[in-house]
Amino acid sequence: MRLTGFIALTEAFLRPTTTSWWSDTEDVVPVDDHIKQLGRYTRLSLVHFDIWVSSYLIDYSADDLRRHAIAKIYLANTSHCNNWDLVDASAHKILGEHLIRFHVADLASFVLAGPTAEAIDLLPAWYQRLLRSNDLWETRISIVLLLKLLPTEHYHVAYAVCLYHINKFHADPLLRCTIRGVPFESLDLIHKALGWVLREAGKHDPARLTQFLHEHASKAFKTTVRYATEHMTRPKAKRFLDVAQRGVGGSVVVVAPLLEE
Repeated sequence: MRLTGFIALTEAFLRPTTTSWWSDTEDVVPVDDHIKQLGRYTRLSLVHFDIWVSSYLIDYSADDLRRHAIAKIYLANTSHCNNWDLVDASAHKILGEHLIRFHVADLASFVLAGPTAEAIDLLPAWYQRLLRSNDLWETRISIVLLLKLLPTEHYHVAYAVCLYHINKFHADPLLRCTIRGVPFESLDLIHKALGWVLREAGKHDPARLTQFLHEHASKAFKTTVRYATEHMTRPKAKRFLDVAQRGVGGSVVVVAPLLEE
């Protein structure tokens, strides 16, 4: 088990008052220097880490100043969050929690406006950047962090953001993400993340997921729909899969009209 920068960040966000690298007394290093020091440690040490952090209990203190700083570190180092399990073990615990803790009004405005490119402007600037990023890992971060919203009253945001991404790739079937600025052909990690979030949302409200797929499955890729329907009966899942899109030689083919239940 390797202790790396993202383990330190996640641990500090979950348990800020017990974090050894921080102190509130006046005779210690200021907050900004802590950010620089831990950010430097992150850049130097981060290679990979096991999903050990997922075993942490959510035991929050009231120290929101620390959480703001930790989120700032995380967002400054997304280029090092370059593996699916790094993203999946940390994005919702840090950025998802940060979103619902500090940006409730922004979330409400976004839901009312709808999942359009213009509505993205209503979200906090850091989340706007992730949503509009063409980087593969930042795009996945923008999706996976939604897991934190699902058990809350903000779950509508998860559907809206998923639809934003679905619409984006539907509007431009040749659109590809990049890794370190280089186009990456496969979008599987994005479509799987979308399906994962939708599937988890469906556990809280199966009828809402069914409604969403009735309305939007024909624009989603098969990978997304396959993941989203894993807990549905086979006949029901197949009806949605039959209308989903599949990439063929860089293009997208729409298969069949949706069959009503």
